[in-house]
Amino acid sequence: MNIKSIKFKVITLMAVSLLVMTISILAISLSRASDYLIKSNIALLDAVKESKKDHILDYFTSLKNLLLSRTADSITVQTLWSWDETFEELEDIEISQYELQSALLQHYNQEYIPNINFDIKGSQPKQETNKYLPKSKSAQVAQYMYIV
Repeated sequence: MNIKSIKFKVITLMAVSLLVMTISILAISLSRASDYLIKSNIALLDAVKESKKDHILDYFTSLKNLLLSRTADSITVQTLWSWDETFEELEDIEISQYELQSALLQHYNQEYIPNINFDIKGSQPKQETNKYLPKSKSAQVAQYMYIV
């Protein structure tokens, strides 16, 4: 077949056109398929997110109902009142503020703060040890009695 013949040129043109169309269709198909897979995976993740959200809401609803049932009991209310009064009486315990805070700070510096992983993404940076102490004396005394 002569390269200069019209028949050869037409066949070559058709072959090149067919090749270009095939490559175009293949590229478009791959693009749409990858978009579909991404959307499908996002839909699956959304479903998991909603499911987890519902589980958490159900858990807190059950806790709420449990607390409501417990607070309906007068013994529970009396116990909480007694606990509150006792907690407030902790301020009357004879212990110097300096001794209390120094013992808590020593415990925090030796036992608590070294075990905190501050490298986790989104966690707050390490602060001065004083910032971790409870604000009220009652809470400081309670921590002192519990952990020191």
